[in-house]
Amino acid sequence: MLETTHNSIQQAMEQIRHGTQPAITEGIQDAMQELDQTIREGTTRVDQAIAQLDLRMLHARRLNISHAWKTFIAGAVGSVAVIAVAIYASFQAHADIKRSDWIRQINTAIDAGQLSTCPEGGLCAKVDNKWTRLHGK
Repeated sequence: MLETTHNSIQQAMEQIRHGTQPAITEGIQDAMQELDQTIREGTTRVDQAIAQLDLRMLHARRLNISHAWKTFIAGAVGSVAVIAVAIYASFQAHADIKRSDWIRQINTAIDAGQLSTCPEGGLCAKVDNKWTRLHGK
Protein backbone atom coordinates (compact mmCIF):
# COMPACT_ATOMS: atom_id res chain seq x y z
CA MET A 1 0.00 0.00 0.00
CA LEU A 2 2.82 2.26 0.79
CA GLU A 3 4.35 1.50 -2.51
CA THR A 4 1.08 2.12 -4.34
CA THR A 5 0.68 5.44 -2.56
CA HIS A 6 4.20 6.33 -3.41
CA ASN A 7 3.63 5.40 -7.06
CA SER A 8 0.39 7.41 -7.09
CA ILE A 9 2.17 10.43 -5.65
CA GLN A 10 4.95 10.01 -8.21
CA GLN A 11 2.41 9.88 -11.04
CA ALA A 12 0.52 12.89 -9.65
CA MET A 13 3.76 14.82 -9.40
CA GLU A 14 4.64 13.85 -12.95
CA GLN A 15 1.24 14.96 -14.20
CA ILE A 16 1.53 18.26 -12.29
CA ARG A 17 4.96 18.76 -13.76
CA HIS A 18 3.68 18.08 -17.29
CA GLY A 19 0.60 20.24 -16.70
CA THR A 20 2.41 23.22 -15.19
CA GLN A 21 5.29 23.27 -17.64
CA PRO A 22 3.18 24.59 -20.56
CA ALA A 23 1.53 27.15 -18.25
CA ILE A 24 4.88 28.33 -16.98
CA THR A 25 6.29 28.38 -20.51
CA GLU A 26 3.26 30.33 -21.74
CA GLY A 27 3.54 32.79 -18.82
CA ILE A 28 7.22 33.33 -19.48
CA GLN A 29 6.57 33.78 -23.21
CA ASP A 30 3.84 36.37 -22.46
CA ALA A 31 6.15 38.22 -20.09
CA MET A 32 8.96 38.10 -22.64
CA GLN A 33 6.65 39.43 -25.37
CA GLU A 34 5.56 42.31 -23.12
CA LEU A 35 9.18 43.02 -22.25
CA ASP A 36 10.13 42.89 -25.94
CA GLN A 37 7.28 45.28 -26.81
CA THR A 38 8.33 47.66 -24.02
CA ILE A 39 11.94 47.59 -25.21
CA ARG A 40 10.86 48.25 -28.82
CA GLU A 41 8.70 51.21 -27.74
CA GLY A 42 11.55 52.56 -25.62
CA THR A 43 13.96 52.18 -28.53
CA THR A 44 11.53 54.01 -30.81
CA ARG A 45 11.24 56.87 -28.29
CA VAL A 46 15.03 57.06 -27.94
CA ASP A 47 15.41 57.13 -31.74
CA GLN A 48 12.85 59.94 -31.97
CA ALA A 49 14.60 61.87 -29.21
CA ILE A 50 17.95 61.46 -30.97
CA ALA A 51 16.43 62.67 -34.26
CA GLN A 52 14.98 65.74 -32.52
CA LEU A 53 18.29 66.39 -30.82
CA ASP A 54 20.07 66.15 -34.18
CA LEU A 55 17.64 68.70 -35.65
CA ARG A 56 18.15 71.04 -32.71
CA MET A 57 21.93 70.66 -32.95
CA LEU A 58 21.78 71.46 -36.68
CA HIS A 59 19.65 74.52 -35.96
CA ALA A 60 22.03 75.64 -33.18
CA ARG A 61 25.02 75.12 -35.50
CA ARG A 62 23.37 77.28 -38.17
CA LEU A 63 22.60 79.98 -35.60
CA ASN A 64 26.20 79.91 -34.38
CA ILE A 65 27.56 80.18 -37.93
CA SER A 66 25.17 83.06 -38.64
CA HIS A 67 26.20 84.77 -35.41
CA ALA A 68 29.89 84.30 -36.23
CA TRP A 69 29.45 85.88 -39.69
CA LYS A 70 27.46 88.79 -38.25
CA THR A 71 30.16 89.32 -35.62
CA PHE A 72 32.87 89.20 -38.29
CA ILE A 73 31.02 91.72 -40.48
CA ALA A 74 30.38 94.02 -37.53
CA GLY A 75 34.06 93.79 -36.56
CA ALA A 76 35.15 94.54 -40.12
CA VAL A 77 32.80 97.53 -40.40
CA GLY A 78 33.98 98.77 -37.00
CA SER A 79 37.61 98.39 -38.03
CA VAL A 80 37.03 100.32 -41.26
CA ALA A 81 35.29 103.06 -39.27
CA VAL A 82 38.17 103.24 -36.79
CA ILE A 83 40.71 103.41 -39.63
CA ALA A 84 38.68 106.16 -41.35
CA VAL A 85 38.50 108.19 -38.12
CA ALA A 86 42.26 107.71 -37.59
CA ILE A 87 43.01 108.92 -41.12
CA TYR A 88 40.72 111.94 -40.68
CA ALA A 89 42.32 112.75 -37.31
CA SER A 90 45.77 112.42 -38.91
CA PHE A 91 44.89 114.89 -41.68
CA GLN A 92 43.38 117.27 -39.13
CA ALA A 93 46.51 117.03 -36.98
CA HIS A 94 48.69 117.68 -40.04
CA ALA A 95 46.62 120.75 -40.93
CA ASP A 96 46.79 121.95 -37.31
CA ILE A 97 50.59 121.52 -37.32
CA LYS A 98 50.88 123.60 -40.51
CA ARG A 99 48.57 126.22 -39.02
CA SER A 100 50.58 126.29 -35.78
CA ASP A 101 53.82 126.73 -37.78
CA TRP A 102 52.25 129.68 -39.57
CA ILE A 103 51.02 131.16 -36.28
CA ARG A 104 54.49 130.63 -34.75
CA GLN A 105 56.07 132.53 -37.68
CA ILE A 106 53.58 135.36 -37.24
CA ASN A 107 54.26 135.52 -33.48
CA THR A 108 58.03 135.49 -34.13
CA ALA A 109 57.61 138.38 -36.59
CA ILE A 110 55.51 140.33 -34.06
CA ASP A 111 58.04 139.68 -31.29
CA ALA A 112 60.88 140.80 -33.59
CA GLY A 113 59.00 144.01 -34.40
CA GLN A 114 58.61 143.06 -38.05
CA LEU A 115 54.77 142.76 -38.03
CA SER A 116 52.17 144.99 -36.41
CA THR A 117 48.80 146.63 -36.92
CA CYS A 118 48.80 149.82 -38.95
CA PRO A 119 47.70 153.07 -37.19
CA GLU A 120 44.85 153.45 -39.75
CA GLY A 121 43.88 149.75 -39.36
CA GLY A 122 44.99 146.66 -41.18
CA LEU A 123 48.26 144.82 -41.04
CA CYS A 124 51.71 146.36 -41.64
CA ALA A 125 55.10 144.71 -42.05
CA LYS A 126 58.51 146.30 -41.73
CA VAL A 127 60.38 146.00 -45.04
CA ASP A 128 63.84 147.65 -45.32
CA ASN A 129 63.15 149.64 -42.12
CA LYS A 130 59.96 151.01 -43.68
CA TRP A 131 56.40 150.00 -42.63
CA THR A 132 54.34 148.69 -45.54
CA ARG A 133 50.63 147.89 -45.51
CA LEU A 134 50.08 144.21 -46.41
CA HIS A 135 46.51 144.60 -47.65
CA GLY A 136 44.56 147.55 -48.86
CA LYS A 137 41.72 149.19 -47.00
